[in-house]
Amino acid sequence: MKTHSLISAAAFCLALGACNASSTNPPFEHPLIQRQTISVARWTAPHRPDRRTTWFSPELAKANTAALFVSDPGTSDVYIYNLQTLKLIGTVTGLNQPQGECADMSGDVWVTDANAAKIYELSHQGRLEKQLNDSSGEPVGCAWDPGTGDLAVMNLFGEASSSGNILIFPKGGKTPRTITNTAQYNYDFGGYDAGGNLFFDGRDPRGHFMLSELSKGATSATTIALSGGSIGFPGMVQWDGSKHQLIVGDQSCANAYASCLYTVKVSGNRGTVTGKVGLKDSSGAQVCDLVQGVEYNGRIAGSDFDFCGSGSSSTDLWPYPAGGAPTLSNAKTDATPVGAAVSVPAHANTHSWMRAGTTTRNLLYVADFDNEVTVYDYKSRKLVGILTGFSRPMGECADAAGDVYITDSSAKQIVEYAHGGTQPIETLSDAPDTPYTCSVDPTTGDLAVANDNGTKKEGNIAIWTRGSGTPVTYTDSKLFSLAGCAYDSTGALLVTNGSGYSTSGSFAWLPPGGKKLIDINIPGPSSGWKWYVSGILWDGKFFVLDDDDLYRISLIHGQAYYIGETPITNSYSGHTAGQFWIYNHGPNSQGTQVVGSHDEESYFSVVEFWRYPSGGKPFAATRHGVDHPFGVTISLATPSR
Repeated sequence: MKTHSLISAAAFCLALGACNASSTNPPFEHPLIQRQTISVARWTAPHRPDRRTTWFSPELAKANTAALFVSDPGTSDVYIYNLQTLKLIGTVTGLNQPQGECADMSGDVWVTDANAAKIYELSHQGRLEKQLNDSSGEPVGCAWDPGTGDLAVMNLFGEASSSGNILIFPKGGKTPRTITNTAQYNYDFGGYDAGGNLFFDGRDPRGHFMLSELSKGATSATTIALSGGSIGFPGMVQWDGSKHQLIVGDQSCANAYASCLYTVKVSGNRGTVTGKVGLKDSSGAQVCDLVQGVEYNGRIAGSDFDFCGSGSSSTDLWPYPAGGAPTLSNAKTDATPVGAAVSVPAHANTHSWMRAGTTTRNLLYVADFDNEVTVYDYKSRKLVGILTGFSRPMGECADAAGDVYITDSSAKQIVEYAHGGTQPIETLSDAPDTPYTCSVDPTTGDLAVANDNGTKKEGNIAIWTRGSGTPVTYTDSKLFSLAGCAYDSTGALLVTNGSGYSTSGSFAWLPPGGKKLIDINIPGPSSGWKWYVSGILWDGKFFVLDDDDLYRISLIHGQAYYIGETPITNSYSGHTAGQFWIYNHGPNSQGTQVVGSHDEESYFSVVEFWRYPSGGKPFAATRHGVDHPFGVTISLATPSR
């Protein structure tokens, strides 16, 4: 069992026997303190874990801007700040010894926990998404490769205080591969460049600073020989893409109790220190100890662990590359701050993205309340892309080619994307109507959209011939508002208003080639049954009505017959508030799985998967990137892809 806490540079020397009189260039030394483990440079305050519960401000759930995550091993917390104001908007408690952090493209933050030997994935809203185990050592730093989705974890020490290593978790998975530099003993912080090369710092067996590189595709790391300056104790490592250089932190700047940053140009296996960024606290003194910072939009965000006695520990924003005094500071929260990462909600990114290779996979599209559509590999349920630029995405549907239609209700339009594509291939105006959900006729390729225009304006069904041109609209005064529609394999369209305030839902159908909606009655599982329908699906053989559970209906020449029920049980309280979609990999067969979205007020969001038509409890679920979801659809990879 691990019992270590934080490491100082002096304790590091004691543990390794590196600080002795025979060293010609001894590393920076600090007052003798108890041997500790982690790559924070100094540790003097008593360990005082926070026993309170995790909390989040409503501001965090609604935040559409970047947030700063700061780990504090002294309190065993991760603090979440609004990056614009540095106001504390959330605290994740119950951790052991949270250390270095890194963020991915979806806005999730990975937190290394040294004493627990685990890595946690937290969503932008602070929810725990995933936990990875580290059986190879004591994790203190991490880096995320935006090109591959791989997560690199830096272990300061290996098991039994042996030399550390790097673990690469492919796409944030559970089976990592181990990477080392034979010249390196400790591994602290790291960052990927735009080409997928990983740079990381640490110490050699004598305690001297080292900078290493794991080139893309390599199986071992090499040493970067530094010139133009010296670095005393490892700190942050980040790639500055705008200037094509590294930002490397030094926790013992100029061989003193102070922190600064260096810019380093790398060419081959050589690095040249090209500049120094001095940092001051709000009182004008040099920053005592910035362990890990992060550069974002021309600022360095991070925390000053002020053990020097000049003031309280604080979380700050400094100009970059100018440095100097912070432009914003919060000294009310941190005790012993260490790690930092900036979480940018995916919808706040300026462009959509999709991982390479997604066009060969079956994909699940989920419309979220934060005005984005998250895309998952259907089989593994892993996030593979995000589509942005929506005003309020609602319903979704897919055609036989795998193209996906997304109704954007606030923008009053329907946006079409190719399977795995990141740019719209068609945008259909639905103004002045408000699109709610949609379906594609498998026999003609026509697109039907149910327009729910509210209580003051009659809704309609709008149909675009082969998904383009000008739509033809169909109204039905008995239905008034339209809440769902679906085509069957013959091209018959079933529509519903869902329900009235206290009355059963009403239904109509449009026969293939028909010119008007025809009202019909649909029997339920018992006499006097009332329908309160959230949507309509086609499972390959029957229409399916979503009324909490799923009910199969046969429609033959306008005559409806009740067939059976698929009971759906959620993993959480309440019912599924969003839509369902049935996975059907064959054009003339019944679906085998069903997927649905769930939003329980503001507490959690989830997408769940069930067997079909048996139903019951879900066999899988994902919450990664899901934020108040509604519409879902499955886009199948065609044989030609």
